[in-house]
Amino acid sequence: MGTVMNFLPRPALFRLFLVIMIAGIGTAGTLAAATRTFTDRQGRTIQAEFVSLENGVVKIRRDDGITFDLQLSSLSDADQKWIRDEAARPAALPATALAVEMVRSTYSTEKDEKTRPGLVLTLEQSGYRVKITNKTAAPLSLTAKYRVFVQNDTGSFSGAAEGGIRKTEGQEKITGLPPYKTTEFRTNPIPLGSQKLKPGYVWKDNKKPREKIADEIVGIQLRVYAGDQLVVERHVPPSLEKTQPW
Repeated sequence: MGTVMNFLPRPALFRLFLVIMIAGIGTAGTLAAATRTFTDRQGRTIQAEFVSLENGVVKIRRDDGITFDLQLSSLSDADQKWIRDEAARPAALPATALAVEMVRSTYSTEKDEKTRPGLVLTLEQSGYRVKITNKTAAPLSLTAKYRVFVQNDTGSFSGAAEGGIRKTEGQEKITGLPPYKTTEFRTNPIPLGSQKLKPGYVWKDNKKPREKIADEIVGIQLRVYAGDQLVVERHVPPSLEKTQPW
């Protein structure tokens, strides 16, 4: 049935295949989800995990850890197609394939001391600078999706009531990031308002007793995908994973 088996006389080959079949039947209830039933052109079967395809030779691993090399052409047409498709599928990237750094950043600041007497109004455009490093030996095309959360203290912006949380979402496409290189992007700018009393002024009816009221970025969530595979997920601070489920 395969390259290892082809060196055996036909009676020995048949006995070996029976041993494999019996072992497979005896452990069928405990086989891992990654196992598959492979069938050769004579209708004989073996349950094993696909390992690799190289130069027309298929390597499979039984659940007891024993590996076998089989000629691809010795298997059924359906198995040959499945194996070729699996071999062509991009290998899953480990989380260690990428290094991610996120730093809070202010993009611009404007002050207004004339619009509202007694107040200094400030509008910041802020967000995060995100650095992603490819730690593999191959170029990678990635999609970074993020959500930035803001404590809406002033009540000046839509999306949340005063004292609530508003959320900004966005994504960045990264094409062909070279091996061991770093790319950087900025999240979409988020307006942050603040109001500060000028000396000698107080809030009317003392409704806002603090001297300064300001919106504040409270965190970011980031997911980085390679195709459909989620490679990295980050929550800063970590508590966002529970308080703001993705």
